[in-house]
Amino acid sequence: MNKNSGFALLLVCVISIFAVLQIGGCSGAGIGEAETAMHDGNYAEAYCIWKSLAERGHPIAMYNIGWMYHNGFGLVTDDIKAAQWWNNAAESGLEDAELALGMLYYYGGKGMPRDLQKSAEYLMPGAARGDEESALLLELSLIHISEPTRPL
Repeated sequence: MNKNSGFALLLVCVISIFAVLQIGGCSGAGIGEAETAMHDGNYAEAYCIWKSLAERGHPIAMYNIGWMYHNGFGLVTDDIKAAQWWNNAAESGLEDAELALGMLYYYGGKGMPRDLQKSAEYLMPGAARGDEESALLLELSLIHISEPTRPL
């Protein structure tokens, strides 16, 4: 193989890889593909899909990125980033994100101190809707706010 044909082959390979990434990239994938990737343990692909959807304002994608950060699936566990993503999802109206934030603030997390006041704020809407888990944690948060010396 001469020098020119080697360069041409390299160029064709680079263009082919770029085309595959553009066509097969995650930007056109949806919720179903992300869920399948998560189920299969392909966290990099799932993150790529969720991130693309989240950047377009999809609350379920925002919630799932938070979940990945909270649980360390494919990412370094980071409850501060999880809280940021869950907050974005909660602001978009996703009830599961409110519960996740309420639980995170109730128990505390990696880099996140326990904050019973914030926990109560996030749990209150769910409790008002009749969500039993939110109501129970809200009750516990309020008890500990009013009786700070009581053991958690």
